[in-house]
Amino acid sequence: MLRSAAVKRPQGKTDIQVRGVPVALRDKARDRAEAQGRSLSQYIRDLIEADVAALTLEQWFERIQKRGPIRLSGMQGKTMVDVLHEARREDGWEG
Repeated sequence: MLRSAAVKRPQGKTDIQVRGVPVALRDKARDRAEAQGRSLSQYIRDLIEADVAALTLEQWFERIQKRGPIRLSGMQGKTMVDVLHEARREDGWEG
């Protein structure tokens, strides 16, 4: 279907349509947006922005692995993992 008049959008912006959203989900999102004094569109834009700005789990694991073990000062060169294992053994959680 062709539109007779193009909708003008600010440069660098577009529209997204999500189909099949359950009515209850839409209503909950609308209620949250309203409670924050925002439109449903702004609320959903903010959710998308926050999600894509965050590291994925894989990116987070990769970043942590690159750092290597953290040595704690005053702990005779033990890592936090060593300290946790020791505490768990003392509490009977590990054999």
